[in-house]
Amino acid sequence: MKNWLHDKCSVIFLITLVVYLATLYFVSFVGVLLTYIAVPIIVVTGVLAYATRPANKKGKT
Repeated sequence: MKNWLHDKCSVIFLITLVVYLATLYFVSFVGVLLTYIAVPIIVVTGVLAYATRPANKKGKT
C-alpha cells in the first residue's frame, strides 16, 4: 500500500508541476485560481511522496 501511494503521489506531483510550470512560462496571464489549485496539490502530493518513499536498505544484510 505504501509503495502504491508513493507511486501515485509521485506521478500526480510531477504532472501537476510540469503543467503548472509550462503554464507559467507560455501564458502571459495566470489566474489566481490556477495557483490556488495547483500549489496545494504540488505541496500535498510532494509531502506524501516524500513521507511514503521506500526505506533505504543500504548497510543492512
